[in-house]
Amino acid sequence: MSRIMIRLNEIIQKESPVGIVGISNIMTYYNNIPQTYRAYVEQAYMKGLIAGYLDGSFGGNKTGNRAEASTMLVRLLDKSARVKVDVSKPAEVSLVNANGQMTVEKSKEYALKAFDTARFYSENGKYYLSVDLGTLPEAFKWQPAIVVDSEGRYLYSTVNWDTVGLIGKQVFELEGITQSHIKNGVDAYLSLMVITDKNVTSSSFYRISTAIKGKHYVNNAETAHEGWVDYNNTKQIEGWK
Repeated sequence: MSRIMIRLNEIIQKESPVGIVGISNIMTYYNNIPQTYRAYVEQAYMKGLIAGYLDGSFGGNKTGNRAEASTMLVRLLDKSARVKVDVSKPAEVSLVNANGQMTVEKSKEYALKAFDTARFYSENGKYYLSVDLGTLPEAFKWQPAIVVDSEGRYLYSTVNWDTVGLIGKQVFELEGITQSHIKNGVDAYLSLMVITDKNVTSSSFYRISTAIKGKHYVNNAETAHEGWVDYNNTKQIEGWK
């Protein structure tokens, strides 16, 4: 949408591009905008044609609806309807989005802190997962869940409501897992859901695999159809023989 509007603005209306100094300080999710569209979004934002969603995102992977297109068209044709941009005011990262979920950026912030403490290890022939669940903002709770499978067969699962509200260091014994399973290849998933009393969730998943050479983890989250994914192929798994 931004690309179309800026082309109309510059080609038909003959408006020149405006300066974008300071834009990264006032756009909450500036670094998440794809490079292909960034120049168009920058101009559309600085000219007041777009303002973004309530959580500060711009839905770069979404298709605009009629209402959004109509709003942008009105702003394009009527300069008095355009949004005033103040580059001196720093952007604020919202805690929740329009659906009441924790936003992608905040989910990522809390999930990565917890994932950074996660440890899969063996001790006396048994296998464990430990993780330190930090304090969440008021009204939000952790709901950790663990699933372990080998060769397409589930070995262990703790997907239930008994884990709601856990906080601090938690240690889970991964019952039913043997050294033979580890040698054949095991995938272990730690899911961290951030929920409210209304069961509005955002989810993050941490995966460690002994089936893939080099061992790695994958973090990904989906909140209101927005997502992030990070890969790190150097993360070592302590104690897995």
